[in-house]
Amino acid sequence: MRSKSYKELREAAEDMWLVDCHEHIGYEHKMDGRELDLFGMLKASYAMIDIMAAGASTELYLNPPKDKRKRWEAIAPFLPKVQGTAYYRCMLRVFRDLFDLEGDEINESNWQELDRRILEYPKRPDWYHYVMKDRAKIDVAIHGDEAGDVDFKYYRPIMATMVWLFARAIPQSRLKKVAEDTSIPLSERMRIPVNVFGMNPSEALRKNFENLFGVPEDFDDFVSKLHREMKRRADTGTIGVKIPIAYFRALRFEDVPEAEARRLFNKPDDEITALEFVKVQDFVAHEIVRRCRELNLVVQVHTGIQAGIGNYLEKSHPLHLENMFLAYPEVTFDVFHGGYPYCGEIGVAAKSFPNVYLDFCWMPIISPSATIRHLREWIETVPNSKLLWGGDAHTPEEGYGTAVFARDTVARTLADAVDDDYISMKTAHELARMILRENALALFGIQIDESTRYLAPKKAKPNG
Repeated sequence: MRSKSYKELREAAEDMWLVDCHEHIGYEHKMDGRELDLFGMLKASYAMIDIMAAGASTELYLNPPKDKRKRWEAIAPFLPKVQGTAYYRCMLRVFRDLFDLEGDEINESNWQELDRRILEYPKRPDWYHYVMKDRAKIDVAIHGDEAGDVDFKYYRPIMATMVWLFARAIPQSRLKKVAEDTSIPLSERMRIPVNVFGMNPSEALRKNFENLFGVPEDFDDFVSKLHREMKRRADTGTIGVKIPIAYFRALRFEDVPEAEARRLFNKPDDEITALEFVKVQDFVAHEIVRRCRELNLVVQVHTGIQAGIGNYLEKSHPLHLENMFLAYPEVTFDVFHGGYPYCGEIGVAAKSFPNVYLDFCWMPIISPSATIRHLREWIETVPNSKLLWGGDAHTPEEGYGTAVFARDTVARTLADAVDDDYISMKTAHELARMILRENALALFGIQIDESTRYLAPKKAKPNG
């Protein structure tokens, strides 16, 4: 049975409007005509990762059967195998609360009706607002927006950096060859940007960069393009940048001199080596952070657990970033995912570096118990004004689920601290507001337009 402290704090969290530090949710104006059925909703969620880890083939994800019955028969055997995972429990909560699923499982007797509701309910014209505002009660979320057409009613944009980090790229085959060369120290090979699935983004991202910004004439033209774009984005409401490259390489970025970076960047494609490309990428990462210092932008960095099946987790260890924390004390680093499973290390970093904030976005639906355990530790060790949360969801519906889990984990953590006589109930209420709302507003300088909480509000504007 939950304690009286938990019930009071859970009710307070339910009434609170959240500020969410990280989302991937598609924009409302881009979701017209969206038709996700039960399989599609699961596929778009993190639950699909657990389903694949339980043994489902990648073919089910990449090329699922077109027939609904066959899709159900393909996925159904794996649902009992993931019934206790937080990813799946999050989606069950979504299906119960938003789509009126009865009971605690999806089975042969109820999947077709649930499938019908998942297709039918979102047809109401205010569904996006209903889920994000009426149910999730998210005042604003920070979004990794690439196109620059962010909807300020729901979001504030973060500039994605991957195309800039791969603007000078070489073929995957050459990168992979060096990454697999055991004569090279592992610490160096881990910095070669090759994903273990062979999905190296180098050529695709380079092409994407050239489509967006043109082919740079040389190093100086590239740096000029980077500076102009970051200034333009800052002037139009962007409040930071995101560096998600830990999926492909270690986060250790050496401070390469500009002259050396210029020489390497200007080399012909058939002459620049994989290790030289890494040096160029290191320089670009530092240049992005230096520009953030000039423009007063926050640097968000993916660390810890990675979505998907299989990778070298060590690439994303948050302590790879220590040289950046030391080199740029004026730049604020918003370090993601609580560094999970390196939670103790990132806690010490946030305690030791004034410019490091600890953001446990995504963690509540990775493991509520791990979040509660580590959040209690962080409350005891990290300045409480530096604790942040975010959902990291991909659909409005999953975003609702992450908000439910976040409210609950924070309430449970603080209730335990109250019941242990570590903090007072008054302090617990203050910490809940700080963690779920006030810290993010202060860090990012966000001004809330409360009219966006209601349907058909006046036009929301970016930060002044």
